[in-house]
Amino acid sequence: MADGDIIPGQPTGYYRTLYERLCEGKAELPKFTWDVMGALREDIKRKGDQLIDLAKRMGIYLMHAIENGETNYATLRRELEHIKNRCQWGADSDKELVFRAGKSIIHSFRYGELEEIKSIPELIIGQYMEEVYKSNFESRINPNVKHYADADVCFLNEYIQSIRSDIIKVARGWSKKLNQGKSVNQIKRPRRNNIKTIDMGENLL
Repeated sequence: MADGDIIPGQPTGYYRTLYERLCEGKAELPKFTWDVMGALREDIKRKGDQLIDLAKRMGIYLMHAIENGETNYATLRRELEHIKNRCQWGADSDKELVFRAGKSIIHSFRYGELEEIKSIPELIIGQYMEEVYKSNFESRINPNVKHYADADVCFLNEYIQSIRSDIIKVARGWSKKLNQGKSVNQIKRPRRNNIKTIDMGENLL
């Protein structure tokens, strides 16, 4: 495979160089984790504040609907889809990630895993960012394709799983601030030397 070739099902865009480093065995912790956080941050910034607003609108609807006793999960999903379809900004694929995040929160509510109804808007924002990460990086480590530098897919998946919790913790820290009205252009990564002991109260803006 020539340098720079793009194979369907492999990471592209902000994540391409990181993927190649990982395949070449040049991904050293904690710098690699920090760099992945940076790629996710740029991805979220590029998609814009409007998708955060869409996630908030879905969250506010769900919060009020649940508080008012709505337990018909099909109705909740259908209304979230209507909110998504009324949004006139953003790529359809990106809006679908927000919708997927909303459905994930409905699933948590259905199975008694939702601890705080008031936090639903923040939860959907955080889940949206997790969906972005999974869609554009994590799930692109496809077991059914030949990887860059003939990297072993089991090694790639194990490495990706080893950094996952740190990435998600940072995304959830961002979601708290974004739900409070901050812009995606203001989100920051934690200090690199603190990555393995991320404090959810750390200022990530």
